[in-house]
Amino acid sequence: MQRTYTNKKLDEDRRNTLVVNQGLTLLLSTAGAYTMDKYMTNWWENVTARFAGHLLSDKELHNDFLNKKNEIKASKGKMPKLDEFMKERASFKALAKDETAKTIFESKIHGMGLLKSMIVFGFVYRFFVPVVVTKPANKLCDIYLQKKHEKEAMLAKNA
Repeated sequence: MQRTYTNKKLDEDRRNTLVVNQGLTLLLSTAGAYTMDKYMTNWWENVTARFAGHLLSDKELHNDFLNKKNEIKASKGKMPKLDEFMKERASFKALAKDETAKTIFESKIHGMGLLKSMIVFGFVYRFFVPVVVTKPANKLCDIYLQKKHEKEAMLAKNA
């Protein structure tokens, strides 16, 4: 924003528009990405549990995980993490005997978390915010330009 504002190659009025656009983009994208990430966490954990059950050929893993979460929610205890829950399953223990298969499985589950972050931040930064910010930023700057031109006209009239 500082470089844009001090760039002498750009028209002064359009520089202000770009700076406002960049500021709004920064604020909305950061707040939007963290908010969306927070609200997607529980849903994404369920998707990951389903995926883990598929990889382990454990059709009941997802349902058992949801039941466990509901039991703990009812008793207001600490929610289980999927990683901890899976390690108690017989299907995971059977997989853990083969170190290579265990490593591949754990990296795929870890990758699901990375995928969530990429989806959230990619959606917010590349789609949502540019669509939402551009029009208000342009309107704000048009209002600014209109007032500036009115002020200049008034000064010219009085001179």
